[in-house]
Amino acid sequence: MTKKTTEKIGPLTIRAEVANGQRTGNWVVDIPANFNGNTSRQRKRHRTKTAAITAARQLVKAVQVGQMLLNSGHSGLGLHDVFDQWLQEQQARVRSGLKKVSSLGTDLNGLRHVMDFFKNEDMGKIDASRIEEFQMHRLAIGQKRVSVNTECQKLKALLNWAHNKRLIPSVPTVRKLDEPPVNTEVPQQDEMLLILAELPFSQALLTRLMVETGLRPSEAYTLRWDSVDLTRNTLKVGNVDENTPKTMHSYRDVAFGEGLAVDLAKQRKSTNSEWVFPNRDFEDKPMDNYRRSLKSAVERSGVKRYGKPIKFTPKYCRKAYTSYQYLRGIPLSTIKQLVGHSPSSKVTETHYLHIPESTRRSAVLELDEVGIAK
Repeated sequence: MTKKTTEKIGPLTIRAEVANGQRTGNWVVDIPANFNGNTSRQRKRHRTKTAAITAARQLVKAVQVGQMLLNSGHSGLGLHDVFDQWLQEQQARVRSGLKKVSSLGTDLNGLRHVMDFFKNEDMGKIDASRIEEFQMHRLAIGQKRVSVNTECQKLKALLNWAHNKRLIPSVPTVRKLDEPPVNTEVPQQDEMLLILAELPFSQALLTRLMVETGLRPSEAYTLRWDSVDLTRNTLKVGNVDENTPKTMHSYRDVAFGEGLAVDLAKQRKSTNSEWVFPNRDFEDKPMDNYRRSLKSAVERSGVKRYGKPIKFTPKYCRKAYTSYQYLRGIPLSTIKQLVGHSPSSKVTETHYLHIPESTRRSAVLELDEVGIAK
C-alpha cells in the first residue's frame, strides 16, 4: 500500500519533498501567505514526516493561543520573549545577506536601555502612556532627546514586528520628542586642504576619496582594487561580503578626478592587499575606522568654529561632498544619484546639506552698500 505523500493540518500542508522528479526523503510544511504574520508563502523542511506533522501542529496551536490572548487583551508574551524571536530572525537575515552586521549592531544598541526599562512586561500592556514614562525616565537621568527618540524608534520597530507576527493587536502611538537644532558646519575647501595635510598619506587619501566622491565610510573602508578602474577613473560601489548596500540606489558607478587617480596609483604600488585601504594590523582585512586620527588632524590643522576645533568625523566627508556640489550649482536630483539616495528621499537636503558660515555671510543684504540708507 502506497503511503500518503500529503497531509493537511489546518491551513498547513505537509508533503513529501521532490527534487528532479525524485523524492529526497525530507518532508516539507507549506505555510500559506498571511499565516501568523508572514507576508509570503513559506516552506519549512524536516527530516521526517513525524517531525513535519509535529511542527505544523505547534504552529497552528501557537496561532490559536495567540488569538485567544489577543481577544482577552493580553499578548501572553513578555518583551524579552518577543525580542528573542526578533533577534533570531534578524541574525538569519544577516547570515543571508539581507541585513548588514552594522545595522543589527545599531538596532541592538538602540534597544539596550529599552529592554532594561521594560524588563519582561507583557507586550499587550506596553501602551502610549507607558512609552511616555520611558521617555521621561531617560530624560530625567540626563539622556539627550535625540538619543531617546532613537531608542523609541527602535522600540516602535520591534512593536511593529510583533504586530506583523500577530503577537499584539495594534502598535501604540510613539510621540517624538522635540529636538533642539544642531549647529553643523563642514570645513570650507581651503580648510579641508589644511586637514588633509595633517593626515598620513593613506588616511589623507581615504578622506579625499570620500570628500571627492561622496562615498559612505563603510563603502570606502571596504573598497577593493578590483572595483577601481584607474584607466577610466571610475569605481563601482556595491555588495562586499557581508556588507549589503543600504538601498538598491547604493549600487552605482562613481567617477573621480585625475589628482585622486594619481594618489590611488601610489597607494596601489605601496600595498599588496586586495583592499584599497587595508587594516593597519591585518592587511587581509579592510580598515574599520580612523576617527581618532582624523580628530587629531583637525586639531593640528587649526580649523576652528566658535573658538573650538571644527567637528569633522569620517561621516562628515559625505556631508562635505554634498554641500560642495550644491554650492557649485549641481542639481539636487543629480547629487542624490551620485550619493546613492532615492530620487524621492528627503534625507539629502535634511541631513547632508550644510552651508558654510562664510557663504551665509556673503548672502547678507545691506542697503547701506547700495546707497539707499543713510
